[in-house]
Amino acid sequence: MTLTEPQDHRTEQRQRILDAAATCFSREGFHGTSMQQICTEAGMSPGALYRYFPSKEAIIGAIVEAERAERTRLFDALRQSESLMAGLTAAMAELLTGTQSMCDRLGAEIFAEGSRNPKLRELLDPMERESHQMLRDLLAEAQRRGEIAADVDLEALQVLLLAIGDGLMLNHQRWPHFDIPGRLAALSGLMGRMISPRGMDAP
Repeated sequence: MTLTEPQDHRTEQRQRILDAAATCFSREGFHGTSMQQICTEAGMSPGALYRYFPSKEAIIGAIVEAERAERTRLFDALRQSESLMAGLTAAMAELLTGTQSMCDRLGAEIFAEGSRNPKLRELLDPMERESHQMLRDLLAEAQRRGEIAADVDLEALQVLLLAIGDGLMLNHQRWPHFDIPGRLAALSGLMGRMISPRGMDAP
């Protein structure tokens, strides 16, 4: 009998814990969730859970790292898109209508906790800086291609796009009857008129 845990089993158990933690965090918040509650939700003993994650912060860290990988994948797809607005619209549609990542589901909780928890902020800040740089690069390239008017302040546009994206996600969760996924084409057109050199709708 081997004493080494098979990698696929370890991966499955880690994901089981992360899913249980996300459910608890969504229901009770970070502060209101205990490790015991996560154990109960996962159907695991404390000893088994602590083999994978020594603390609640370690679980949150793993959730953040998974989100980092997902963001990288989305930006890779954006770089392959036919245009900036088409890519942004497709990415937002995927986020709103696809299987949401844990960070998407926990967005409001993570934002609030990150503003008051130094440990979580240390985990989030590098990922945010990385995402902001990738977005700046995309905007600069789109401006060079002539998709964005030369006089548009790219730093201001980046702030606006991030705020709009976060707002759409939160409003979709809070007020699904707004049908934001069904309005994405119209919203994309509005944004396209704002930034296009010709004031025309984006494709």
